[in-house]
Amino acid sequence: MGGAHGVEAWFARELADRSVLKDEDGGPDKVGDEASPEDDDQDRQVLPEVESAGCEELGFGEVADGFASVEAEGEEGTHETGEDGDCDAPAEVVVGFSGFGLQMADMRAGIAKPKPEKLGGTVVGHVRAPFGTSDFSSFLLQAQQSNASVIAFGTGGADTVNLLKQAAEFHLAKRGVRVVPLQLMIDEVKAIGLELGQGNFALMAFHHERSPEAKAWSQRFFDRVNAMPTAIQAGTYSAVRHYLQAIKDIGTDEPLAVAAKMRATPVNDMFATGGYLREDGRMVHDEYLTEIKTPAESTGPWDLVKILKTVRGEETFRPLAESECPLIRRQG
Repeated sequence: MGGAHGVEAWFARELADRSVLKDEDGGPDKVGDEASPEDDDQDRQVLPEVESAGCEELGFGEVADGFASVEAEGEEGTHETGEDGDCDAPAEVVVGFSGFGLQMADMRAGIAKPKPEKLGGTVVGHVRAPFGTSDFSSFLLQAQQSNASVIAFGTGGADTVNLLKQAAEFHLAKRGVRVVPLQLMIDEVKAIGLELGQGNFALMAFHHERSPEAKAWSQRFFDRVNAMPTAIQAGTYSAVRHYLQAIKDIGTDEPLAVAAKMRATPVNDMFATGGYLREDGRMVHDEYLTEIKTPAESTGPWDLVKILKTVRGEETFRPLAESECPLIRRQG
């Protein structure tokens, strides 16, 4: 999973200690007190993380990573960018920011580079801007001057919001040019607004209406925080629940046993259907290619995107055969 290393494992302990995790039927989950890992055993704990690549004996990457965003959106971005709807040999510029953005840029120019070229496109370069920049005009101008058919943003949070707003003000997404954020959360779409964001594409690991289970859980989340859950929030809940369920099923919190049980158990919940943990720690699951709606299409405050297609996890996450994880190389 993501951000701070081990946050979700800490969160799992907190949920367990407070016995606030609920079963799907709404009842309390009693795994809590007896299943919580001991504080003095933190060096040997299972660490489900949101946006990492996994690759740890006891660590799992549960929601998304840079490779998946680049791979899926790269394929969509290089389709139908010509005025006649055909693939018009589009070029692509990645605007990378901070460590996350540079990882995306490196993947787009290196590992994922054959993807657009196979589809008729060419990666023409990328520009970099400091994290937390409020004025992206000079960077957007560089991207615009490249004459690329696809301009991709490797950003997150407020940077993505500011970039898409300013890109709209620059009329960057003119006919024949597609603006594609490589990662976008539902709360960021709301912050951008439909007037400025309409028509932009984004890959999402979760959407609150992806399934009846997701819709019901998201409504409970909304009732508590007055906002629909992001992919990170939904993924964190899913990962912590998967972790605690493994402890409950095997009757021990011994880390290696818990990790083995988690790998052996498919993830079927509000976040994923048929998800599974690979040997390299990556949780493979479907993702969703979305398009931001126009104001006229929206029927409510959180009716912000439409799902264009479900992208199979096997098509977006790095194939196990190409894994750079040392654990896999040692097994081979």
